[in-house]
Amino acid sequence: MGELTRAYERETHINWNDEEDFVTVFTCHRRIMTKLERLGAKVIREIKEGKRVTAKEYTIPKNQVNIGINGKRKKKQKVEKAA
Repeated sequence: MGELTRAYERETHINWNDEEDFVTVFTCHRRIMTKLERLGAKVIREIKEGKRVTAKEYTIPKNQVNIGINGKRKKKQKVEKAA
């Protein structure tokens, strides 16, 4: 059960508002941390448990962020169009 709780608590929060030109992202996901750092996001806060980094908060320009909410549906539509 401990492992499930840990997975459940690995969250990502994206703060996006219309007045600012940047997005703030708080994440506990290693893959998202790696992706944000590859995109050049600036680390504004690090949270550690002992020596291990468990979460980071980033800021990144909006034009570098793409949220593909409909990604699965688009793939399905492409397959249907090809048929």
